[in-house]
Amino acid sequence: MDVLRQQKIINHLYVTPRDERRLIPVQESGVQAVQVESVAMLILTGHFIGYLPEHYAAPFIARGQLCELGDDTLRRETAFCLVMKKSRKINPIIRLFMQSLGLSDAAAAH
Repeated sequence: MDVLRQQKIINHLYVTPRDERRLIPVQESGVQAVQVESVAMLILTGHFIGYLPEHYAAPFIARGQLCELGDDTLRRETAFCLVMKKSRKINPIIRLFMQSLGLSDAAAAH
């Protein structure tokens, strides 16, 4: 944990937890990013640590550019929902996409 205390974290607006219990003992950097690409670029500078989706980080880890820190207690899950404009008609492409997700047209009525 001493190494973590010396690191600055890049705040990913969708993922970085509001760590009230100070589970991650890092310096607040004040640096924020919205896109995972921006977060990855800042982490790759070597000046920051941060959260990336597992699927996005995997190629960097495989190439030896990044490594995962800690254990499962430092992992985060972020819920996402599928949305569309309420007044939009469900066209065949949207219907096919919804069917592939196991959703019916009624699911869009909410």
